[in-house]
Amino acid sequence: MQLNLTPDCNKTSITILGNTDVEIHWRHTDLFEINLIHKEDFGMGGSAQYEIKLLNAKKFEDKISITLPATGQRAEIDVNCKPVEKAPSPTIIDVASWAIMLGLGLLLLYWVLKATPRRSQQPRARDTATSSSLAPSTPDRSSVNVINDKSPRTPQPFVDYVRRTIDETPYYRREGRRINPQNTY
Repeated sequence: MQLNLTPDCNKTSITILGNTDVEIHWRHTDLFEINLIHKEDFGMGGSAQYEIKLLNAKKFEDKISITLPATGQRAEIDVNCKPVEKAPSPTIIDVASWAIMLGLGLLLLYWVLKATPRRSQQPRARDTATSSSLAPSTPDRSSVNVINDKSPRTPQPFVDYVRRTIDETPYYRREGRRINPQNTY
């Protein structure tokens, strides 16, 4: 049994069940205290609740000895207090170091941007070409043969392959899907 106390968690309680006529001893009475909160004494079926409260947040280790004088039974509880160390606040040197690194980063960014060549605003040779040479020509719609001659044709072996694949695919036909009632849920 062990109790860990910290400045943030500086109170706890223990309950003794049974014979509540006990004696409680500890060494560091200046660092924590033990007080009786509630006691119901029914002989062998009683209960007593004690509060353990940290008084001083120093690092220490102690033992609480609970003794029943009538029988000499004894129980010990280890008590530890380990204050959490706070992170040191930033010093002037830390702030100055960050300021120097930030300044050097900005200086490096400025130097890189200044060294990058800028694009000239002169028009490109491509932009000066006439729009008629860049735009695709519209086919003459008066002749159907001209349009059909220029449209791409799908090779017949590929068309045959696609038809054969569709025909050989299970449960897929051109006229619709066939459903197997055995596989319905």
